[in-house]
Amino acid sequence: MFGPEELIRGDLADFLPRHMRPRTIALTRSLPTTPNGKVDIRAVEADYFRHRAERKNRPAVQPRTPQETLVAGLWKSVPGCEVVSVIDNFFDIGGNSITAVRLTRAINDETGAALPLQAIFQAPTIQDLAALLSGKQEDNHNLSRLVPFSTPAGQERPVYCWPGLGGYPMNLRPLARATNPERPFYGVQAAGMNDNEQSFSSVYEMAQADAALILKQPIRGPYTLWGYSFGARVAYQTAHLLEAAGHHVDRLVLIAPGSPIQAGGEELSGRLADYTDSRFVRLLYSVFGQSLTNRAADRCAATVSSREEFVAFIAKEIPGLDSATVQHICDIVEKCHSSKYTFEEMLTNPVKAPITILKMRGDDYSFIERSATTLTTFPEVHELDIDHYEASSTTRPPGRNAHQRDAEGGQRCRTLRSTTSPSTSHRPTTPIWQTVYRRL
Repeated sequence: MFGPEELIRGDLADFLPRHMRPRTIALTRSLPTTPNGKVDIRAVEADYFRHRAERKNRPAVQPRTPQETLVAGLWKSVPGCEVVSVIDNFFDIGGNSITAVRLTRAINDETGAALPLQAIFQAPTIQDLAALLSGKQEDNHNLSRLVPFSTPAGQERPVYCWPGLGGYPMNLRPLARATNPERPFYGVQAAGMNDNEQSFSSVYEMAQADAALILKQPIRGPYTLWGYSFGARVAYQTAHLLEAAGHHVDRLVLIAPGSPIQAGGEELSGRLADYTDSRFVRLLYSVFGQSLTNRAADRCAATVSSREEFVAFIAKEIPGLDSATVQHICDIVEKCHSSKYTFEEMLTNPVKAPITILKMRGDDYSFIERSATTLTTFPEVHELDIDHYEASSTTRPPGRNAHQRDAEGGQRCRTLRSTTSPSTSHRPTTPIWQTVYRRL
């Protein structure tokens, strides 16, 4: 649910009093260094102020229609989102996953429209949002769940990527920025995120609907499919359905497909959602807070024993995130949580495409690793020394690559370990998704 900016703010809130927290958090692909390897603070500051100056020097296009004036006024009401021009991109001027939800809800409440949450991705400027409001209402309902994070000109084949549990693809934005800039990148938002939208009760139903969306795209296969966390299951099933229909999948990448191991032992997936089980509550909280063990997760697990209590907790913890959106996400998680891939299902749902697994530190074995003997070809496994949630949220020093070797247990999987040692800690920090993408 959270993007990297919100997660950094959340971490700082755990340790710093309000007056010491930064007003602005800027993400960067790398940090400049001095000749002796230390971070060049002056260069960092210069880069930040240069970026701000470039934004201010862009042509300021004022609202030209009543709809643009209306959207601009609502846009200004969202904290942290300054308005310079109706052609400014929402996410380039301070917007994030929470403020995107707030802006969409504010527009709907003010105008009576029914813009879906993904509208802000497909129309990220005041100009574009106003055009949506001026169009036919039924067109807004039909906005695709394929969220375009990158749509360069040309005929390159897209990457389709499924987000984790909860189905909101916002945290895939750093990955989209780190991938090949010449390839389009689409996040596949789960059905059920919007009002009057039905969520699916099985991975098969999700994949069936998503495969149909992908086949409607103008650029046909071969198809490249990625999936993060729970989304890895949907990506796998979609690959199977596309291949079964005669289409070619050239690569299937499963990022952190195993669940993070919790204290308490037994695996939770495949069971009915139980709000009296603190492990399920922690798992559901992690959809919003990207952590199983931070202070907020501890408070949530200690105080919540029903869905109503959980919604109230999140509403208090994340001001501006409306209860309807929280309820929609709970619906999706409850249904996803009860689904589990079995050995028998893997036998009847084969995939011919080469499979790459990015395994995170502390994760349990995934559905595909447990059933590796059912696969046509054994997957290539890359082990990364980052945890399940770091993979989609933070920055850290890049690791150094060890040699490839056969995986333990005799499985014919190639493993690439990535570790961080004290000797590399002085190097420029690299966004995690950039590190992940280099493994692909």
